[in-house]
Amino acid sequence: VQLMLLSPSQMAESDDIALLLADRERNARARRKWWLELCHEAHVAGKWEALCGTPVEALAKRSRLVDFVIGELRISDPDELAEFDETIQALFANAAPLLLIPDIWQGELRAARAVIAWNGSGEAAHAVKAAWPLLKQANAVHVLDGERAGIRGITPAPPPLREWLERHNIQAQWTPFPIEHEVG
Repeated sequence: VQLMLLSPSQMAESDDIALLLADRERNARARRKWWLELCHEAHVAGKWEALCGTPVEALAKRSRLVDFVIGELRISDPDELAEFDETIQALFANAAPLLLIPDIWQGELRAARAVIAWNGSGEAAHAVKAAWPLLKQANAVHVLDGERAGIRGITPAPPPLREWLERHNIQAQWTPFPIEHEVG
């Protein structure tokens, strides 16, 4: 699903909000045919929607029943980085997992190689599960294993990543990644 979103900051820049909204909506609807043809060529069931509203809220609400969202990360024009904050907020807005592709990317969107930074946390498990559609098509999967040992009988065992990958027929190389202190 492609969403056309207009942020309040964009609305404040316009003298005539109604005209701006109508123009944005017309432009978004004009791209519907292009998007559906792209989906058809890729053998993907797709849908096109043009929504107005707060980008973070709209994206979170509309994405909750999708596998993951592919978004564009604008890095080619440093002046456009003001929109980056809304993209980052969407990561934490109870939305579907978000895969950000730099706007300067010209290649085919395919996960040929994947790296999993594993620490055994629930967040890491959620990220791996969300990445499953990409992991299953990767030619190589590498796990940087930074999982810390817990206290036996007190700390719950971490999710069994190795078993999960094997159960999903994903072959992975494992490399210990010792953590000396808390890392971000």
